[in-house]
Amino acid sequence: MTFMVFLAGVAFLNVTIYFMHWFYKSKIPEKIPEQFKVRVIDANLRFFKNVVWFLQLTGLSYPFSPLVRWLGERWLLLQQTGWPWWRYTGSSLKVRSAVLSGVPVRIYEPVESLHNTRRPVLIYIHGGAFAWLSAELYESFTSRISELTGAVVISVNYRLCPEVSYPAPRDDCVAVVKHVLTQGQGMRLDTSRMAVGGDSAGGNLSASLALEFKDKLKLQLLLVPALQPLDTLTSSAIENQRYMCESIHDRNTFQAYLMYGGLSLEHLPSLLANSHVSTTVKKQMFEYKVNHNALMVPEIIRTPDLKKRNQDCSFGEEKVWDELKDIFLDPYFSPLLADDSWLSKTPTCYVMTAGYDVIRDDGVMYFTRLLNAGVKATLKNYDEGFHNSLMFHKGPLKLEQGERILFDIVDFLKENL
Repeated sequence: MTFMVFLAGVAFLNVTIYFMHWFYKSKIPEKIPEQFKVRVIDANLRFFKNVVWFLQLTGLSYPFSPLVRWLGERWLLLQQTGWPWWRYTGSSLKVRSAVLSGVPVRIYEPVESLHNTRRPVLIYIHGGAFAWLSAELYESFTSRISELTGAVVISVNYRLCPEVSYPAPRDDCVAVVKHVLTQGQGMRLDTSRMAVGGDSAGGNLSASLALEFKDKLKLQLLLVPALQPLDTLTSSAIENQRYMCESIHDRNTFQAYLMYGGLSLEHLPSLLANSHVSTTVKKQMFEYKVNHNALMVPEIIRTPDLKKRNQDCSFGEEKVWDELKDIFLDPYFSPLLADDSWLSKTPTCYVMTAGYDVIRDDGVMYFTRLLNAGVKATLKNYDEGFHNSLMFHKGPLKLEQGERILFDIVDFLKENL
C-alpha cells in the first residue's frame, strides 16, 4: 500500500512538472489578454495530446477510439464548466435528447414559450475537425444561446470521421433540416424563422447546408468556419502558425479534410506544403474564388508583407490532385468554391473570425464573396481571439472575449431571427 502511494506521488509529481513545462513554454500571442488563462488552456490541450500519445504507445487505445473521445470530452468540459460531467440543470429550458430522421440530437426549448406554435429555431452543428466532440460537449454554449435568444436550439450529433466520410456527416445534418422543414409545425416551430449555424467543421457544414436549402433558411451562422482546403498557406496560416502550434493551431489538423473526404492521409505532407493542387487549378482558383488580394480585408492582417501578396501558382503535384479533385472541388465539401450563382441565393449570414486563428481567412474571404454576390452579410473579427475562444464563455477559464463572442451572436440572432 505504501509503495502504491509512493508510485502515485511520483506519477503526480511528474505530471505536474510536465504541465508546468508546457505552461511556461506555451507560444501565446503577446496581444492576447488574460494570458494566464490562455496559457492554461494551451497547456491543457497539449497535456491531453500527450495522454493520447501515451495510450497509443502502450497499446491501450488507438486514434479516435471511444475511450480517447470520452476522455477528451471530460477534459474539455472540466475546463469549460469546472465539472467533467456537466449538463444543463437550470429551470428556464426544457432539455431533452431525441432522434430526428434517424439522427440523434439535443433539443433546448425555452419554458416560457413552450406552448407557443411559432417558435424560431436554430439548428446548431458542433465543431471538432469532423472527428471529435458532440452536442453534449456544446451544451453550455447551445443552452445559453437558447436561454438568451428565446429560440429553440437543435444541436446535431452527426456521425464522425474516420468511421464514416463525406457525405455521411453532411447527410445527417441534411436529414435534420429536412425533418424540421417537414415536421416543424408538429414541433411548434416557425420554419420561416429557421437558422443553421456551427463552428469550425460545423461552420463548414452550416455553409454547405445554406448552399442547398437557400431561401428555406432565414439565417446562416458561421463561426471560425473551415471552408476550403485548396490554399493551406493563407496569410492567417502563415502569420498564426507559430502560436499555440502544438494544440489548437497544430497544422496537422489539415488532415481533417482528408479524413472527411475519405482520402489517404499520405497526402498530408502535400497539403502542408500547398503542393496538392495542380498549377492550372491554382491559377483558376487564386484568380477568383480564393483570391487573397481581392477578397481579404487588409486591416485584419497584422503582418504588412502579407496584406498584398502573390499566391504562388508555379508548383503542384498533378498525381496528388487527381486523387483529391473530385472531393475538394465539390462546393458542398468546400463552400468557398461555390459559384456566385449559388452564393447569391443563400440567406443572410453572420461570419465570426478570430485574428490569431490559422483558418481566419476562410471566413473573411467567404464574407467578401457573399457581399459580392449580393447577400446581406455581417463580419465580426476578434483581433485578439484564437480558434476556440468561443468555447470559454463561462467556467473557471472564462475569457472576457469568449463571453463577448457569445453575446454578439445572441444580439445578432435576436435582431434577425
